[in-house]
Amino acid sequence: MTDRDSKNAVSFTLALASILFCLFSLGLGWSLGIDPLVRFSTDQNAMVPATALCMALVGFATMPLASHTSGWLLQRLALVLAIAFLGSLVLLRLFGLDLPLEDLVIFESNPNDGVSDATILGLLLLSIAPAIRLNLLPLHADWRLHVPLFGAIGSCAVTAGIFVDALTLDQIPPFTNMSHYTAALLMCLFFAQLLMFDPTAADLEADIDRDDAKFGKG
Repeated sequence: MTDRDSKNAVSFTLALASILFCLFSLGLGWSLGIDPLVRFSTDQNAMVPATALCMALVGFATMPLASHTSGWLLQRLALVLAIAFLGSLVLLRLFGLDLPLEDLVIFESNPNDGVSDATILGLLLLSIAPAIRLNLLPLHADWRLHVPLFGAIGSCAVTAGIFVDALTLDQIPPFTNMSHYTAALLMCLFFAQLLMFDPTAADLEADIDRDDAKFGKG
């Protein structure tokens, strides 16, 4: 097994573990009322259904699957659905509309639970690298390193902060309602994306871009 294969295997494992936890949280935690799958402790914020769903969708889009296959197409669909759902949450907040999207309509969370602004931003940032890989976003491959690196650093800081003093972090508006599980899963998926980045492929893409530019000038 090559070094690239090893990194992809770890990335796949991190993404799969994140997806499974989100599905358990939805299927067992919210449906059957198993609270430890919803929140870290009884007095802490929950990872609401909307967060679990979007995290699972972006996690699936993050998995290192072969390009131009049925799995690759499903990843595109999952990512588009996640971004559309996050966009709907943003619009609801901007216009002050009260719809139960955070509970996916069928679940009922505590009124004090919700999707934090930091969670929405984190999930949108998490969507950038797979969007580039899946040819949904026309940015250079280097952004598949820059964005996850920024996200990994930020999510590590937030995860550390929430496990050390969740009450204080919850009082900072962008982080209000963020759960321990959400912070930890964002961190895992950003690291999964970092491991997937292949500098050789990025250099090859840069060479192609330069050749295209020269050809255009000629």
